[in-house]
Amino acid sequence: MNARKEIDQLLKQLEQQPDDTRLAIRIADLMVKAGDHKSANDLYERAAGVYAKQGFMLKAIALAKQVLERDPTRLRLRQTVAQQYEKLALTTEALAQYQLLLSDQEASGDLDGAAMTAAALKRLAR
Repeated sequence: MNARKEIDQLLKQLEQQPDDTRLAIRIADLMVKAGDHKSANDLYERAAGVYAKQGFMLKAIALAKQVLERDPTRLRLRQTVAQQYEKLALTTEALAQYQLLLSDQEASGDLDGAAMTAAALKRLAR
């Protein structure tokens, strides 16, 4: 079976089992091999969200950070990672993610977002 057919077949299964993180990751891995990195990152991010909803925050963070390594432009995802670190009281890691987010927001001209991120940095630095 060619990769595209396998991906399409597995995507149909994922529609029936939307919280199946293993299946989502398997499909995303196949998408990477097929060269469809954007769709793969979307699925990895989706799986990270499911992990977070299920309470597996460290798995969610690890998967999200892999996406951010491949696509650092996902500012919303970086903010989510920073917030998850903050919820886990991992202050050093949260500060690092907020700092990266602030730099990216300033570079992209998102001054409102940068102001909120700066406030989060100030709050955590206390």
